[in-house]
Amino acid sequence: MRRVLFLVLLASCKVGTATIGDGDTDSPSTTDGVDTLVDTDGDNTDTDTDVVVVDDTDPDADPGADTDVADTDVGDLDIDGWTVADGDCNDADDSIHPGAPEVCDQVDQDCDGVTDEGTVCFDDDGDGTNELGGDCNDANANIYPGATEVRDGADQDCDGLIDEGTTAWDDDGDCRCETAPCLGSVSPNCASLSDGDCDDTRSTVFPGAQEVCNRRDDNCNGQTDEQGATGGSTFYPDRDGDGYGVSGQTVSACAAPQGYAGNRDDCYDSNADAHPGQTAFFDQDRGDGSFDYDCNRSEDEQYTAAYQCFPGCFYSADGWDGNVPACGDSGNLATGCVFASSYPYCDSTATTSTKQSCR
Repeated sequence: MRRVLFLVLLASCKVGTATIGDGDTDSPSTTDGVDTLVDTDGDNTDTDTDVVVVDDTDPDADPGADTDVADTDVGDLDIDGWTVADGDCNDADDSIHPGAPEVCDQVDQDCDGVTDEGTVCFDDDGDGTNELGGDCNDANANIYPGATEVRDGADQDCDGLIDEGTTAWDDDGDCRCETAPCLGSVSPNCASLSDGDCDDTRSTVFPGAQEVCNRRDDNCNGQTDEQGATGGSTFYPDRDGDGYGVSGQTVSACAAPQGYAGNRDDCYDSNADAHPGQTAFFDQDRGDGSFDYDCNRSEDEQYTAAYQCFPGCFYSADGWDGNVPACGDSGNLATGCVFASSYPYCDSTATTSTKQSCR
């Protein structure tokens, strides 16, 4: 007698196989994940019209077995709610699927083709540094260790200080910044801060500081080395502006003010031609009747000798043709020789009414 077996697949995605032989004694259906035969008439004979029951309600611990409608991971081996067709890039790990949170482990958890984005080991803003490298704001490409600090209330260089190095910060420790409001200082000793610092790299430069002869504006008043600065020199009145002063009311300054000189060596301060070291000669007195232009306390004449002309005009010495005049007086000054027809065959050339020049 031919045995007919009706195999009914109850809500299964996969077709399994069951071996039915003569004399089988089918046991009741269990939930062990193994396909079983159910004896429908209870006679324990192999002439039964038996039904194959797919009993695979457990999660896919046996992914190769048949599954029924009670199995919620149809095509989703790791039961994370995503199949490979849905975009799961690792269906053996339920922490990996589209939308999963990224973890710093060099694995692409969210299946977007990028690894570790949004974590501390990913440079999310593209500035070359991640949080592990010290980036204190990985959502802003202008913020990273070594960035230039900007006056904006943010810590660009991630050193824990805000706006240091800008006009809002006292960078030299003199308790003054350049422009108010002042936000901080490199010095812990500044109980309060003020603005107006004109050089925030030098702690000796600030409004009210002592001016020093150093070619800098130490007190931030817009002037450099003004009168009264320390380290200056004494200067003497120089009314004629020849660089030589005389005794009188002095001033202390870093450089000679207008109308002052660094010495008091002038012998006559009303004529700029009269001063020590003068090399020129003058035929007019300097203004006080004296011809002492070089301040050596004497009047030195330009020409002191009589003119000489040697025979043949081979040599001549400039001088006066006659008496030597005094400073400022006129005389005949000979300055050369000319040939003559009689002995000594030379004669002088004279300039008449020449004044004697002195110094």
